[in-house]
Amino acid sequence: TSLPSANKSASARHNSSSVTFTSSDPSVASISGNTLTITGAGSADIIAKQPGNDTFGGAEKKATMTVAKAVATVTLSGLSAIYDGNPKPATVVTSPGSLKVASLYGAAPGSTAVPSAAGSYPVSVSVDERNYSGSATGTLLISKAPQSVTFAGVAVKSVSDAPFALAGSASSGLAVAFSSSNPLIASVAGNVVTLRAAGSVSITASQPGNENFNAADAVSRTLVVEPLDRKSTRLNSS
Repeated sequence: TSLPSANKSASARHNSSSVTFTSSDPSVASISGNTLTITGAGSADIIAKQPGNDTFGGAEKKATMTVAKAVATVTLSGLSAIYDGNPKPATVVTSPGSLKVASLYGAAPGSTAVPSAAGSYPVSVSVDERNYSGSATGTLLISKAPQSVTFAGVAVKSVSDAPFALAGSASSGLAVAFSSSNPLIASVAGNVVTLRAAGSVSITASQPGNENFNAADAVSRTLVVEPLDRKSTRLNSS
């Protein structure tokens, strides 16, 4: 961004020869004749020279000019998200727009890696431009994702039936755990049910969650275990 030009003039005492001006860094300050134009932030030496003549020797004077960076506004948004396995970068807007920024996540000194796991992360953003400075801080919160359990009903069983496997799943893909309300009627080991006695029992499927998922609501199904029929009873007693 070009700032208004500033006129710089000097005169050589007792010498009518003109004074010339130069800049040690035209990217900071450029000079045309005796008009200086600021072209960027930084430091530059402004040099005035008078070459002299037959009567007077040459003269030179140098002054250092420092141009400070302009202050940009940095605004953070998008600091709340729900875990889905994908990185969750903060949204950064600068004024003036489209300035290059550097973003760091986590405790100091921070990392350029954008978080994806559930948790709370400090965010530090600074403008990375030659002519502008500016920064902003915030906290990125990635919440645990909800999940649900799918567990179909269990068919009526006979107490004489062989052990059988339960089928259930969680939307998160995490393993589902099963339990019995009365192990004396039906016991559960892993996902395998062993029938012990006639009666009715609740089989519950649950998923407790982890660092990225909240616990799912448990789903219970009633398992009815019928006694041996009369024919089977007669055969067993013969």
